[in-house]
Amino acid sequence: MLLLPTFRYHAVRSVKEACAVLQENPAEAKLMAGGTDLLVSMKQGLFTPRHLVGLRRVAELRRLAYDAGGLRIGALVTLQELKTSPLVAQHYPLLQEAASKAGSWHHQNMGTVGGNACLDTRCRYYNQDEFWRRSYGPCFKEDGEVCYVVHGKQECVAAFSGDVAPALLALGATVTVEGPGGVRRFPLADLYTNDGKHPFTLKPAEIITSFQVPPPELGACGFYEKFRRRGTIDFPLAGIAVSLVRAGANGHCRSARIALTGLEARPFLVDEAARILENEPLTPESISAAGQALWKAAHPTKTTNAEPGHRKRMVRILFERRLRALAGV
Repeated sequence: MLLLPTFRYHAVRSVKEACAVLQENPAEAKLMAGGTDLLVSMKQGLFTPRHLVGLRRVAELRRLAYDAGGLRIGALVTLQELKTSPLVAQHYPLLQEAASKAGSWHHQNMGTVGGNACLDTRCRYYNQDEFWRRSYGPCFKEDGEVCYVVHGKQECVAAFSGDVAPALLALGATVTVEGPGGVRRFPLADLYTNDGKHPFTLKPAEIITSFQVPPPELGACGFYEKFRRRGTIDFPLAGIAVSLVRAGANGHCRSARIALTGLEARPFLVDEAARILENEPLTPESISAAGQALWKAAHPTKTTNAEPGHRKRMVRILFERRLRALAGV
């Protein structure tokens, strides 16, 4: 049986109070929203914080609203709320689909948008219980001296595995954070470092408060495809979020944004694939060329028990299959 370590729980009621606790305990405190990922990691001994800062009572982080400025998603909005929101279904079906494919029904009820966007990077040599990890010795992410995936190199290639973040990237979202230094807003892509050991650019004691998604343009459409072993629960071995704007129901593609997840230490946009589609009709040829560009941009490593080459191929297969169906070709 895996047990939680001893900790003190702080049921804060405001962002400022949460930031204060983090600032007072810089190396010993962790934020907890839904806890679906953090509590498992604590049981595995990956984190042993002496203080947990519970955010569930912070009402300002639970707002989900749509107006002329677009969609505002509080960091504590659950995946289930995002999945079942009529506003999200009407204006951002890509985002609804991504939320519906994250984890299981139970995870969606507890897991939050902020938590899913800030999932710790994962690796088959790291996300194991302490007894298992001792058989190898600590990896570079666990303050060891070597990465067991990229042998002999002092770098971490653990993969980011969130489902909602690539959808938000494809939709051009920004993120708002608050901390001792005040409030900052910046493009969501700038939240990620592509360093598996230190995956986020948040400053000490900063907290994500919300995400802002621009209003959809006329002709907007898209989808989220996910490669995983089982039809539920599993993290993506590869995920593809595609946001398009078409000129009319069956017209050419005016603009595109395509993001990948589950392959590197961050979710990332593939601009080359998007450029191939832009200002072109969606034909088998253009779709195949964009799929080839995605295949070239995907560089998975042996962070999971699935072969990297297979994951790389599935990026192209799932993208082309789904986009052909959307385009009717």
